Amino acid sequence: LLSLPGSVCIFQGEELGLPNPNIERAKNPTNDPMQLGADIGMPWDAARTSIPWSAKGTNLWLKPTPEQRILAVELQEEKENSMLNATREAIAWRKENKILNHIGYLDFIETEDPKVIAFTRSDEEKKNKIALCFNYTPSVQKLKIPLCDNKFKTVTVKPMEMYQLDLNKELLI
Repeated sequence: LLSLPGSVCIFQGEELGLPNPNIERAKNPTNDPMQLGADIGMPWDAARTSIPWSAKGTNLWLKPTPEQRILAVELQEEKENSMLNATREAIAWRKENKILNHIGYLDFIETEDPKVIAFTRSDEEKKNKIALCFNYTPSVQKLKIPLCDNKFKTVTVKPMEMYQLDLNKELLI
């Protein structure tokens, strides 16, 4: 998401990896904001509860479930490999990368496996270019990245990892 062009929209709870709750388990009838739950069933009840800032959760109308409370902000901030910290790192990576952070172009690279996504991003002038490869398989993948003049560079992408290649540097080699 953060490597694609355009504005980024992170839906509430995605940065924590929150699962969609069983909404009936999340409801807190004592805090029904308009006392409508018993009469009409609250059709605006979707799949999001309040953010679990702490493992205790909240006492709001849609309180975090136990499955969500174990992903609380206070718990994830302490873990280096948490979803919250990974999201923060990805946002910082996008902000620091001029090609990703500005208008430009996206061109897909053909892969043999649909769970391997590869594309290039370039700036408006197509002067600066990077290749990004995402391996969503449980095995190592080898990909051919097009450089220019029918030349390719083969890269290895580990399972469930991403690989970034600066194509400008490759062309200078």
